[in-house]
Amino acid sequence: MPEITVKTEIRNTEDEGKVRTAIENVINFERLDISQEGDKRYYIAKAYTLKALDKLANLIRRQRIELTARSIFEKSLKNNNISFKLNKQAAFANKVSFVTVEGEATLGAIEVDILAEDPRKIIDYIAPIPKSLRKAKQESERNLELQ
Repeated sequence: MPEITVKTEIRNTEDEGKVRTAIENVINFERLDISQEGDKRYYIAKAYTLKALDKLANLIRRQRIELTARSIFEKSLKNNNISFKLNKQAAFANKVSFVTVEGEATLGAIEVDILAEDPRKIIDYIAPIPKSLRKAKQESERNLELQ
């Protein structure tokens, strides 16, 4: 069972409801808290099921960015943890845009951490290899077997 933590800053210039909507658009959280760290406030969302990632998975498929997502997830994989950042404004608009450079998201990013026993299964669930590529790979493997 995965442990999913989503964290994003609520800036003074932002509408708290819109920040919450951005999180809700990418994850089905079980718990959402507001945390104060110094002079900054954060939403921290928690979830503990694979189904919590369905919204993110559907957005990735709808935008046809499975391979990009897989690449980002695999590069961020350390031990049993997948960590990545999403653009908050894009998430509010029901889009997935990965933040790969610090400072790239002017309003800050949505930080996502997924701790799982088998993180590769999580990657396959969120961003499966597209069917067309799976077919091509299978055909290539069959051709090699025939040689």
